[in-house]
Parts: sequence; structure tokens; C-alpha cells
Amino acid sequence: MVGVILGFKAVETPMALVFLAGALAVKLFVDVRWDRMPLFGLVSPFVVYCRNLERAGEPIAHAWLTYALQLFVFGMLAGMAAYGLARFFV
Repeated sequence: MVGVILGFKAVETPMALVFLAGALAVKLFVDVRWDRMPLFGLVSPFVVYCRNLERAGEPIAHAWLTYALQLFVFGMLAGMAAYGLARFFV
């Protein structure tokens, strides 16, 4: 969603990367900090991730690091793809 908004606002690519990384950092902080999403009351994706790791028998001592890595890699890919698609049509 952030990538689409940045693409339609015609933000330059380096600034779009910075804004997208900032949005992902805020999402990471909220997901790891609270067990439930503050506004919606839904279970945090990080909690679901930890439960899945425990069910698989994996340690969760540094689960936030692997969650952050996955969030940034796939979030940046999806966000920049949406940004590029939106910029293509503007």
C-alpha cells in the first residue's frame, strides 16, 4: 500500500526506498512490541510467527531478528514492485 501511494505521488526512487524502509521499521516495532495490534486488536503477526517456530521445535530466542529480516526483504520487494507498477501508470 505504501509503495502504491509513493508511486502515485511521483516520489523519487531513493526517497521511496527511505519511506518504505521507515514504514517497515514502524511495522516491525509495533509487531514485536505488542501482542495485539493497538488499533484493531488482532493478534500480531510476530506472535503467530513465534507460535509456528515453537510448533516446529525451533528456538525463539532471536526470532525477532529472523522476522525483521523476512519483513524487510519481502516487504521491500513487494513495496518497490507496487511503487514501480504505480509509476508505470502515472
